[in-house]
Amino acid sequence: MVPIILAFVAGGVALLFAAITAIRLIKADEGNEQVRAIGDAIRIGSNAFLRREYMALLPFVVIVAIVLGVLIDWLTLGSVVPKTAISYLAGTICSAFAGLVGMSIAVRANVR
Repeated sequence: MVPIILAFVAGGVALLFAAITAIRLIKADEGNEQVRAIGDAIRIGSNAFLRREYMALLPFVVIVAIVLGVLIDWLTLGSVVPKTAISYLAGTICSAFAGLVGMSIAVRANVR
């Protein structure tokens, strides 16, 4: 039980540190007008890249979720609720969100 509590505490501390660092970064000066214009162009480009990447991955994610739901949950475990597929989709969504936040913070950090 203690290792699980330690893992949650460490994760919470890491998230708190990341949030504080991101807030400090966002409050920093962006520089002059030319630097801001370049930063805006980079931000638009990175958002377009992520949108295309996620749209390209979407069919793969859906197919894998269906395969997991059918082969593991339904045929192997005999479960009506596709728990493995749902877990896979939850992980995929969390990973995509982490990529989006990471890219956003990285682009903002480069301007400052």
